[in-house]
Amino acid sequence: MTPTILILSIINNKTMHISTKKNNHFYFSTNHNSWLLLSPSLLSTLAYDHKKRIGSDDHQRLQDHSFYLRKLKFLEESGTVKYSDDKENLITKISKEEIEHNIANVRNVIFETTENCNLQCKYCAYGEFYEEENHRERKTINNQDALALLKYLTKYWDSPLNESYDKDISISFYGGEPLLNVQFIEEIISYCRSLKSKNYHFIFRMTTNGVLLNHHINFLIQNNFRVLVSLDGYEKNNSYRVLKNNKNSFSLIFKNLKEIKENHPDFFKNNIEFNSVLHNRNSVKEITDFFFKEFDKIPNISHLNTSGIKESKRKDFWNTYSNYSDYLQNTEDYSGIEKKLFIKSPIVQDTSFFIHSHIGFNAVDYNDLFRENTGKRVVPTGTCRPFSRRLFLSAKGEILPCERINSEYAMGSVVNGKVNLASEDVAKNHSENLDKIKPLCEKCYFLQRCTQCLFYLNLNEKDIVCNGFLDKANYQIFLSQMISNIEEDTSTYFKIVDEVSLS
Repeated sequence: MTPTILILSIINNKTMHISTKKNNHFYFSTNHNSWLLLSPSLLSTLAYDHKKRIGSDDHQRLQDHSFYLRKLKFLEESGTVKYSDDKENLITKISKEEIEHNIANVRNVIFETTENCNLQCKYCAYGEFYEEENHRERKTINNQDALALLKYLTKYWDSPLNESYDKDISISFYGGEPLLNVQFIEEIISYCRSLKSKNYHFIFRMTTNGVLLNHHINFLIQNNFRVLVSLDGYEKNNSYRVLKNNKNSFSLIFKNLKEIKENHPDFFKNNIEFNSVLHNRNSVKEITDFFFKEFDKIPNISHLNTSGIKESKRKDFWNTYSNYSDYLQNTEDYSGIEKKLFIKSPIVQDTSFFIHSHIGFNAVDYNDLFRENTGKRVVPTGTCRPFSRRLFLSAKGEILPCERINSEYAMGSVVNGKVNLASEDVAKNHSENLDKIKPLCEKCYFLQRCTQCLFYLNLNEKDIVCNGFLDKANYQIFLSQMISNIEEDTSTYFKIVDEVSLS
């Protein structure tokens, strides 16, 4: 192989040169997650123009380059580093059988117990900032419809399509405020307890604002609930989470939590977690200091939802919005906060995802060690396949693949105790949605690692806009930033490798 041909086989449109802040250089193959650290001599070889006319002064340089070209050839042929220009195996077609398989193996069934809530949080997804504000009808879920769905699912869980033995299935209660409809929760749990199967057992979960925790704590303990409480920090920090009389809910919820911590310490320690929303009335430091001091806990910290904002409310929304990364860049206590949060830090989560998605020498499970990373099916966007993780029943009786997406994307329903969920129609409609986004995905360098949910995009627009789209130039910038961050903080890299797994 001549030098020119070898260079062309190594450098193609799926391979890119990455430089970092520490002036290290790499070649990265997007197809195979292969990284090649370039020494100064190797970098010079790859930068050399082998097509130019060779003069007498160039023979020694060519001899030097020849050694590194042979080295690259050896690494490529041995499979140590892989470079290819194969077209991505991009698929959009999903089968009826895949949908049925997903239903039989779904790990989380979520019930919207009621649309009613005893708070009126300013930033609620159904509040004043969002288009969904007037779409709530204050409905309460129909008990018989929910039981009908569970009976429908039980047939799948007990069928040969269920590939797991003795697996956990989470039954989650969502709102509104789920504790406003405890009678429904009791009936669902009673039904689940009546099922006897070696294939699965149930874990009960709830997301609550904490206002009614003191009234139902014994019930939650009795059923070993995993409880996620929403709270944004101290009273000032929590001032967007108000009662119906517009008074801050903090003192009421704080009192409930302190009583549970004192009277039921084991349950509080093992079963209660927190989520805080970051905004302009709190900060990452205030949130972490509050929970660590008061409860010896580290909360999840989430951002305001930036989708579906009313045009008339955009200015108010962005005045309320706060960004985690921007905050940390402007704080003196960056390392202390990151150390406390670790994997609950969005920055560490991003780094963890980058390591697992961009570095080829890692495995999600033991089976991954024996899989060849070629010919892998690539699906447009990072959207979960319908029911592969969750199945959500709304208070209106709509069946959706997730509680976070709008009802316009409902895939079925339960009406008068009858489940209407046609796997063939679900597969067809989802495939059509993937077809809409496919042309944009084919141009995106983040394709194989995308986390964008297509249901957050406007699929009815002729030219769909995806905020996660990266062309080659911007993808190179992203790679450079991530590798530079790892070089700056290698201890976090090794801690992620040692302690973090993706599920």
